Amino acid sequence: MYKILIVDDEAIERRCISFILENSKYSLEIEEAENGQKAYERLQEKEFDILFSDVKMPFMDGLELAEKAVHLYSDIRVIIFSGFSEFEYARTAIRIGCVNYILKPVNPEALLTMICEVLKRLDEEREKKAIACKKSKYVQEHCLLKLLNSVCMTEDEMNFLQEEQVKYNRLIFIEFEHDFFDSDYIDFANQMKEVINIDFSCVNIAANQAVLFMKKSGFSVDYGVAAKRLQEGIWKNYREKVYIAVGDEFKELNEIGNAYSELEKRMEERFFFPDLTIFTEESLKYAHSNVTKSKEEIFKALSNEIAGKDEEGLKKHWIMLNESISRLGCSQIYIKHMLSSTALELYDALVEKTAYPVSADEFIESIYMSTDIEEILSKVYELVEIVCKEWRKGSCVHNRVIKDVIQYIYEHYTDSISLDILSENVNMDSSYLSRLFKKEMGINISCFIKNIRMEKAKYLLENTNEKVNNISMMVGYNKLSYFCRSFREYYGISPEKHRTNGGTIDA
Repeated sequence: MYKILIVDDEAIERRCISFILENSKYSLEIEEAENGQKAYERLQEKEFDILFSDVKMPFMDGLELAEKAVHLYSDIRVIIFSGFSEFEYARTAIRIGCVNYILKPVNPEALLTMICEVLKRLDEEREKKAIACKKSKYVQEHCLLKLLNSVCMTEDEMNFLQEEQVKYNRLIFIEFEHDFFDSDYIDFANQMKEVINIDFSCVNIAANQAVLFMKKSGFSVDYGVAAKRLQEGIWKNYREKVYIAVGDEFKELNEIGNAYSELEKRMEERFFFPDLTIFTEESLKYAHSNVTKSKEEIFKALSNEIAGKDEEGLKKHWIMLNESISRLGCSQIYIKHMLSSTALELYDALVEKTAYPVSADEFIESIYMSTDIEEILSKVYELVEIVCKEWRKGSCVHNRVIKDVIQYIYEHYTDSISLDILSENVNMDSSYLSRLFKKEMGINISCFIKNIRMEKAKYLLENTNEKVNNISMMVGYNKLSYFCRSFREYYGISPEKHRTNGGTIDA
């Protein structure tokens, strides 16, 4: 619906034009003003698409009003009407940007013909702006995705970001428990902006993950509170559980890659604290100082991490075990039994069985013979360090689990692949597999799968005549709209245009 302001000091003239427009086929929102000054005050309060104004009026004439209106809103369409046909009026009206100049008394048929032309031009301009805005959004998302992954940008891409002059100062990482973004949640970003009252750009990383680039605000923001509102808004609108990690502030765009790496590490803490859903610096400090995991849970985690060669996780849970024993105490028989089991798993993990000076049996015997828990913990941790040292010597590709996961992904990228499916295939806890994969490959599993699918899609577009819809299915995307969106974010161009113009970005 277009908004029109009619200005004339003669009420009958205003009502005449209003009546003609109200009874036309067009859907219009019409307001009236009795003189130029009143109209200018209304224009300062509200934006209008079309201004109809008489020339001769008290306080402010129509030409002065038109000039001020164009200064306020460069896109406004101004139509001047008057009982005077002097050439100077018409020339001045054209100079200040009026689209038409008509004489009184207004001819209804001529008025409707003219309004039809003006509305048609407005429709065309709106459509052009919408297309340009959409293209700009896709190019921006493509550039931001490159910044996240610390990928070098072209000169055109750098110029685009500088021209946009958008200032970001923080990242927020959101992760759903299943593929959320392959659904038709087109208004997700706009709805969430209203919920948290902060502007941001949303970049889809994987079907269940996105990064929000928070724009600098003119007021102080508690991002922990904003994350809580975001979580509540997602539940209210979509009934979805979500994990949210809030990053630290940065100042320059070239800091985004490192900021994202730190943010991923913060999100990985959810595997240590399954009851925590919002990860800020403050919430994690509190969680670490109030560890409530049972010793059984910790020993189970240690076992998983030894099997997965996860040094970081192993050492974190070892610290938790020490803190739990120091704070809560435990039965010596129980702790000796559990530590003996852990020690045997560590011995099994040793490639060089002679790396530790005593045999497994002798080591277990020393545990049961000792009466000092601290001494036992120290002995086992010494074994932990030897095993971790061996792990560090090996290349990441030597890890059988990761090899199996990668092979499975390459063989099944056309199918629906989830972390649960992968973890079941290699007989490993999903949370630890996720951490292990990121540690060894430097990229999370979801992004790895997406990279493979995008590369395969690009190859099929360039080397086959398959329809885009078929290619979408062939690389594991059941919904064409989500495939096209993902492709355009990844390459900065739609699949169709990539095929026709060889991959030049659609700026």
